[in-house]
Amino acid sequence: MFKATIVFIFANHWLYQLDSLPTYTDSASCYNSMMQHIQVLPQEWIDHGLGVHRMDCEFVPMPRVHPGRK
Repeated sequence: MFKATIVFIFANHWLYQLDSLPTYTDSASCYNSMMQHIQVLPQEWIDHGLGVHRMDCEFVPMPRVHPGRK
């Protein structure tokens, strides 16, 4: 599973990090989803200085199930 992380920058000064749950099956679907979310940002926010500082898709391994443990 992959999780998305987007770091927004506002007015070249403030950084805001947003993380998704690890729900993506591969990195391509993770990046596609991030791009779709970025494309619908209001133009007014962009005009006021909102931008993308960094985008990452990180692999998150599934938790291991140990037999005999509750």
